[in-house]
Amino acid sequence: MHLTYKRANATPQDKVWDQIAICEALAPIVRCFLDNVDQSKLDPEWFAEMRRCMDIFSAFMKHRVARQGRTTVTTAS
Repeated sequence: MHLTYKRANATPQDKVWDQIAICEALAPIVRCFLDNVDQSKLDPEWFAEMRRCMDIFSAFMKHRVARQGRTTVTTAS
């Protein structure tokens, strides 16, 4: 199975994905996984890289929220 717009009546604008919103929605799930997974089952380098990615995304969101004048951040830390 694969995703395609080839047979759908979609406009080019319909095909644009909001990557920030997708990452924002997935961040708490990924963070929960990282906080609860048995680390002995994962490659330590992969685990460290995923933590680093989550930290970068959290910092990005905090900066984005601060620029927009909001007072809450929706990503889990």
